[in-house]
Amino acid sequence: FDGEGRWMPGEPVFAPAGDGEGEGWLLTYLHDRDGGPSRFAVFDATRLESGESAVITLAHVCIGPAFIHSRTR
Repeated sequence: FDGEGRWMPGEPVFAPAGDGEGEGWLLTYLHDRDGGPSRFAVFDATRLESGESAVITLAHVCIGPAFIHSRTR
């Protein structure tokens, strides 16, 4: 994911799926360096070079690229 020089990803969270090594999804917010609405993006962890599998454009701008941190229980 190169972000086209515009999109800066936040810290991703891995959501496992399947039994294979690394099978699952990477979930992250994308901060728009141009000041537009942020995005929530889903990537196939086994095919990152394919880009986003799904994108949701948010109705607001999230503050900076480091606005969310993953946590486990």
